[in-house]
Amino acid sequence: MSEPVRLERAPDGRILLRRETGPVPVRPRRCFPWASPNEWISLRDDDGHEQALIHLPETLEPASRDILLQELRDSAHTFEITRIHECRKEIELRCWRVDTAQGPRIFQTEHDEWPQRLPLGGILIRDLAGDLYTVSDPENLDPDSRQRLWVLLD
Repeated sequence: MSEPVRLERAPDGRILLRRETGPVPVRPRRCFPWASPNEWISLRDDDGHEQALIHLPETLEPASRDILLQELRDSAHTFEITRIHECRKEIELRCWRVDTAQGPRIFQTEHDEWPQRLPLGGILIRDLAGDLYTVSDPENLDPDSRQRLWVLLD
């Protein structure tokens, strides 16, 4: 039987996963499905290895749940794409240059990380840093932006 997941904040602000062998610094990473962002959260160490998998934060004791949900809120940056200037391939990455509602952005995605269609018709893109980019209504993009996006979708 696995140990219960217990989280605490370190003095430097990082999250620590309490283990019998001692605390392990971890970062939460949302897993699929994107439509349910607070389900299936992977806690990963500094080397990216999964230390625990949480199906629902509600299953954690209250203090751990509060720490996890606050970290997810603080670490999730979501940008609304309004124009796609460029999406070019470089070795194993895609390099994007876009305008967002929050201002111009440049970001990278893995070559195998494809934009995802959302249930209500939007598009979701996740960059290497874990930031999320959305296009709520792809039909509202200008024709060039739509073309750059559509070649990456089925």
